[in-house]
Amino acid sequence: MKKIKIILGSLAVIAMMATVACNKDEEIAPDPADKTYDAVVTTDLTFTDGPLTKITFPTNPTPSAADVILEYSDAVDGAITEARIYFDVRETPEYVKGNKVKGEDESSFTQSGVTMSLANIDAEDSDGNITGNTSTEGTKVTFYVRISTADNEWYYGSTDSVYVDTTPGGGSSDGSDDFKDDPSLWSDLTVQIKK
Repeated sequence: MKKIKIILGSLAVIAMMATVACNKDEEIAPDPADKTYDAVVTTDLTFTDGPLTKITFPTNPTPSAADVILEYSDAVDGAITEARIYFDVRETPEYVKGNKVKGEDESSFTQSGVTMSLANIDAEDSDGNITGNTSTEGTKVTFYVRISTADNEWYYGSTDSVYVDTTPGGGSSDGSDDFKDDPSLWSDLTVQIKK
């Protein structure tokens, strides 16, 4: 009987130690509620050709906010009819007509600028299959801006280089077609991961 009590006592001690060890592991793991995002860094790109003068966007947005601000003027090429962002979220980005934000549909749209959100938008491939979302943590969003007037479409990427399509809606090929096919010329941002 004495041996049984000793064995039971030993088992109780082992069980208690295992419980303490498990609790210690749980205490060491960080609480997800304690994780935070870094400060958001904003980038300004300025342009001297065409109607667009400036793009302001966060290079490391949080998943809930990725506002892109466009500043432009109708004094260069007439009234601004469209102000759009085309984007992709895949590792090897490419132009997909459906991956766009239409600034002309935003309530903030004027002839001098517009603010558009790149947050929480599904991206698709050329077959219409969803490939990701612009708010998924760690996602790199590659994008460019297109400003349209009655006569021209102006394409803006990551540098002070401007591509103009003087035959919008089809017609001859020009530098804007090469620009759309070369995402290395586009801008990008990467959605933060909580740490």
